Amino acid sequence: MFAETLYAVGYTSLIASLMIRTVFQHSITGKKIPDNFILIAFITYIVSLFLNKVTIIDHTWIIPRDILVGLIVWGLSKMFSDHWLWLLGAWGTFVYFHYFEQLQHSFDDRHQLPATAITAPYSDSEGSIDSSAELLFDLNDRHTLAEVEQLLQPYQAHLRPAFSLQYADETDLDDYYVVDIPTTTDWEKIAALLEKSTLTDDVMPNAMMSISPIERQQTATITPPIAANDLPYNDPFANQQWALQQLHIDQLQHLINQQHIQPTQKVLLAILDTGVDAAHEDLQANFVSTKEQYNKDVVGHGTHCAGIAAAVSNNSVGIASAIPSNDFVTVTSIKVLGDNGSGSYETIIDGITEAADKGAAVISMSLGGPDLFGKKRLFNKAIQYANERGAIVVAAAGNSNRDANKYAPAGCKNVITVAAVDEQLNKASFSNHVSNVPMGIAAPGVGIYSTIPNNQYTNFSGTSMATPYVAGTVALLKAIRPDMTTAEMYRLLHDTGIETKNTTETSRFMQPEKALRLLLQQREQ
Repeated sequence: MFAETLYAVGYTSLIASLMIRTVFQHSITGKKIPDNFILIAFITYIVSLFLNKVTIIDHTWIIPRDILVGLIVWGLSKMFSDHWLWLLGAWGTFVYFHYFEQLQHSFDDRHQLPATAITAPYSDSEGSIDSSAELLFDLNDRHTLAEVEQLLQPYQAHLRPAFSLQYADETDLDDYYVVDIPTTTDWEKIAALLEKSTLTDDVMPNAMMSISPIERQQTATITPPIAANDLPYNDPFANQQWALQQLHIDQLQHLINQQHIQPTQKVLLAILDTGVDAAHEDLQANFVSTKEQYNKDVVGHGTHCAGIAAAVSNNSVGIASAIPSNDFVTVTSIKVLGDNGSGSYETIIDGITEAADKGAAVISMSLGGPDLFGKKRLFNKAIQYANERGAIVVAAAGNSNRDANKYAPAGCKNVITVAAVDEQLNKASFSNHVSNVPMGIAAPGVGIYSTIPNNQYTNFSGTSMATPYVAGTVALLKAIRPDMTTAEMYRLLHDTGIETKNTTETSRFMQPEKALRLLLQQREQ
C-alpha cells in the first residue's frame, strides 16, 4: 500500500505543481517555488513506479494515461488562467473525490494482488501463467486453426480446444483454444503476434486465480455457544453456528414442516472449488459424485463450503444447514482448483460449463480475483452458457475490502455476488463491497464453523464462507420452484432481506424463511 500511495501522492503533486506553474508563469513566486515542487514530485513519481514493481505491460497503459491527463490539465490551465481560484477548486475536488482514489488502485487490476486483511493458507498465484497452457485465444470465424498453427510453427506451440462443451453450437466458447509453449518466456511475444494477426478475435494469458483467502481461527467459535436446548437441531455442533440464528434457519425448517412443503424436483448444487471430501460423515448422505477425482480435498476449502451449503441436518452428527433433506438438494464437487488452492482461467471456465452440462441448478464459486486480462469477458460467456442450461451462479465478492465490481467472477453479469458480515451484521473488515455490482447480497462470513476433510470441523472466515450460505438457500428455493431465473431469485432474496449495519456496502442480509414464505405466496397467485 505504501508504494501505491506514494505513486498517487507523487503524481497528483506533479500535476498540481505543473498547473500552478502554468497559471502563475508571469509571477516571480510562480516561477521559483513550483520548479522545486515539480522536481521533487517528478522524482517521487518515477521512484513509485519502480517500487510498485510493475511489468512493461503495466507501463504501456499507466504512463500514457498519466501523460494524457497531464496534457488535459495543462490545456485547461492555459484556457482558464484568469480564473485560477475556480481552477484550483475544481482540480482539488476532482483529485479528492475521484482520481486520487483511482490512482492508489492503478496496479490492483493488473499483475499484483491487493493487500488483504486476512492471511491465506496457500501461496497466491494471481497473475501468474499456467505453464501447461499459457495462452487462450478465440479463433476468428473467417480463419482456420491450421492458419494459426502455421503462424506459430517457429515456436513449436501445441494447440487444443480450451473447453469441453455438451452444447457447443449454442456458444462461441467452442472457438477458444489454448496454446502450450515449450519455452514459457515466449508467451508475451506469441500473444502480441496473435493479436496483430487477423486470425483471432480475443487473446489472453491463461492466468491463475485462487480461492478467496480465508482465515483459520483458533477458537471454536467467536461467541459463547448457544444453549443446546434452544436449538431445533440434534446436531452436536449446531450450537457453534451463530449463522443459524441470524438466518433464522429454525423458522425456515418450521415453515417447511408445518406446511408439509415438498420439492417440485430434486436439484443439484455444484461446489466449484478444491474438491470435496465425499466420505465426510456429515456430507455423505447429501453428496452425489460427478467424477471420482473430484471427491477428495487436500486444501479443505471446498469441503468447508460444501458443509455450509448442504451438511446433513438433524442426523446427530456434526453441524446443520438450511437443507432439510436430500429430497430437496444434493451437492456435488467440480474440482477447478489444485491442491495449492489455485487454478487457471481454463480449468475454472471448463468447470462452469461442466457443472451446467451435468445439470447443476446452482453453481457456487468461492474463488476469484482482480479482473485481469479481460477475464470478465470470458467468464460472462461461461455464465451465460450456464444460465441457458438453467443454472444460477453464486460467487464470492472477494476479501480485499474493495469494489467487487472490479473482480471476477464477482463483478460479472447475471451473478449473485455475496458480501460477508459478522454476527452483529457489520460488514466483515475484509469483505469487498457490492455497491456497484448488479446483484449483491449479504450472508454470514466471520467465524463460520463447518466441515473439513477426515470428519473434522473448524472455523474459517471469508466471503468464501458467505457464498455457500446463499448457494444452499438458492438451491432449496429452486427445488420448490425450478423455473426461477437468476434475476427472479435475486429479487426474492433482496426484497425479503433485512438491513445490515452497512447496507450500502453489503446489500441486504438474506432471510431464507421470509424468502420461502414469499415464494409460496407467489406460487399461489
